[in-house]
Amino acid sequence: MEHMKTPAYDSLYFIIHYIFFVDLQQTDSHPSVSRSM
Repeated sequence: MEHMKTPAYDSLYFIIHYIFFVDLQQTDSHPSVSRSM
């Protein structure tokens, strides 16, 4: 898949994946966080 040239899309994509990953890692300590999403 060709990478987008827009830096805004890049950072947004990275932030979303980073937050999602951190959320998955903290489901045990903060179950309400993932359920509120």
